[in-house]
Amino acid sequence: MANELVVEVADREIRMSRTFSAPREVVWEAFTVEEHLVQWWGPPEFPVGYSEHDFREGGSWYFELHGPDGMKSCNLCRFDVIEPPSRLVVQNQFVDEQRQSLAPAVGITMTFDEVGASATAFEMRSRFDSNEARDQQLAMGVAEGFGETFDRLAEHLAAHAR
Repeated sequence: MANELVVEVADREIRMSRTFSAPREVVWEAFTVEEHLVQWWGPPEFPVGYSEHDFREGGSWYFELHGPDGMKSCNLCRFDVIEPPSRLVVQNQFVDEQRQSLAPAVGITMTFDEVGASATAFEMRSRFDSNEARDQQLAMGVAEGFGETFDRLAEHLAAHAR
């Protein structure tokens, strides 16, 4: 079973997919329950240092990733569509500590598909305003960062297997 991140680049899009060795409901919970999210979100050197989570359509997740050099990255993720346990549609953007936008929001659709009884095929499709914005994210290492983040998720899922 493939458990490596697959990255595809298309017009104004980055698609990332990976299969996780856990039932869909467990992977869904890891993505939607703050107690789980803060344990695995972000590359290992940029853990979540602060989080406010209001998981409902129209709600949001504000979180700060704290880097080893003291750098802080603030993000605001607004939940547009929540269809348990198969689909999330969000708008994510970098913000300052007052939650004012620093960059245009990126539309992200996440899907969770069952692969038998004990695995989940996950896809995250990020839609940008332009190919330049997409390429800027790629140059900043978004694919590598999500590769590390999803490795952390796989470890989290294994540690919390039911």
